[in-house]
Formats: sequence, structure tokens, C-alpha cells
Amino acid sequence: MKRQFFAWLALLTSSTSLAHDPLAYTNGSWFDPERDGEGFVVQMIPDERALVTWFTYPPEGETGEQAWLIGSGITGDNRIVITEMQRPAGATFGSDFDPEMIVRENWGSLEITFEDCNTATASWVGPTAFGSGSMDLIRLSSIDDVECDPGTLQEPDRVISGRSGAWYDPSHDGEGWMLETLPDGRIVVYWFTYDDQGRQAWMLGVARIEGRTVWIDDMLITRGAHFGDAFRTEDMVMESWGSFGFLFENCVDARMRYASTDARFG
Repeated sequence: MKRQFFAWLALLTSSTSLAHDPLAYTNGSWFDPERDGEGFVVQMIPDERALVTWFTYPPEGETGEQAWLIGSGITGDNRIVITEMQRPAGATFGSDFDPEMIVRENWGSLEITFEDCNTATASWVGPTAFGSGSMDLIRLSSIDDVECDPGTLQEPDRVISGRSGAWYDPSHDGEGWMLETLPDGRIVVYWFTYDDQGRQAWMLGVARIEGRTVWIDDMLITRGAHFGDAFRTEDMVMESWGSFGFLFENCVDARMRYASTDARFG
């Protein structure tokens, strides 16, 4: 049976006010077309730093269907350098969520070098099970607040603008949402969280913005793939997760509601 959960959310980091950041244009999602089904969400934050979330899968031999990594690092010379990506796990989804249960494993390092507005290279050094490697990236999405031309801001004429960034529920520290308001009036939502066993999970969806409301009828969740050299796009299965929405109270506060058809989430 579906049940709905309501939560108050707050803006954690914003992608706006970056007119003087030479890498402001890199905000958005990036992926390797030969590895469709995983990728990176890049967000520039103040003080010449960037927040990167990597949505991916566990290595072969490890339990769980998905994996995600998060880290912040310095920017410069068309690069983001993160010396300590983290892999959080341990909390259970929903009303039983306890932030004290989260273990933030130090995973390894990540570096993304941007060749131009639409191409980049990601390289990493992780623990033994993940190993090291690199991939060639292209832009998957860009946000409406920042043009592709480095350092230039757009002025979107919609009711909701400037919402791109990281959002979280202060009582659920350790999970959160990355939002991207797109130039065509849609919004992309990534939810980085955990399942009912404390294993990492992530969902994504796209919807049009209607006034102050975003409602996604069909959030998606993936499974079946593995990290690194074992990744095969054809192994990935994408399934319906349920419905999900935001009501923005203002620029920094929102209400969230979801109703999942997946028994692990309720």
C-alpha cells in the first residue's frame, strides 16, 4: 500500500551568485555516453569550490543495487580536484531515518578536467574493490541560471528560478536532493538516500515547473549494473519508483511529498 510522507526541506547550497567563477558554466549533469546509466552532478559553490555527486553502482561481489559518492574540492585551471570523496551508508529510509547511524567512508579521490563547455575527463583512485580509472564525459544537462559561456548568468523569467542546488531535511542529515532547473522550464531531481537495509539508493525524475510546484509522476530507480570495468549499460534496469513533488515556500524552504510503490520505501 502506498503511503505519503511529508518533510520540510531547506536549501543547503545554491548554484547562483557565481558570475565571477570561471567554472560556473560547468554546473549540471555529466556522463560518459558509453556508460549510460551513471554520471556526475556538478555544482559550483562559493570560495572557488565545487560539490560533486557521483551516481553509480557497487563493484562486483558487493551487495546492494546502487552506489553514490559525494565530495567537495577546489577549482582552478579548468579542474575540480577532490582529495576525499565520501561514501555514506547505514541509515534506513523514511520515518526510521537516524543520522547517527550513517557511516561516512572515505572512498578516494576524484578529478574532473573540463576541456570546454560540453566535454570533460573524470579520473579517480578508489579503494581496492573500485580501483582507479578514467572516463570521457559530455554534458547531460545545464541549469537555467548559468549560460554555457563561462561567467555569464541568465535571467530566467519563471516563478521558480535559482532553486538549482543541494537541498536537505535538517532532521535527515546524510541524505538529500540535487535540483537542476533547466532552460526549457523543466526540473531534474536526484534523490540520494538509502533503502530499508541501510544500503545506498538513488532515484531521479524530470518534470515541468508549474508555478511554485514540481510534481513528478514517475520517479525512476535503477539496478543491475556494476562499477568500473564491469559496467555494462545493457545490464542496467530502470524501474518506476513512485511519485514525488516539491512545493517551494520561498528561495530556501520547501515542502516535499512522496508516495512510492516500491515496498522498500513505502
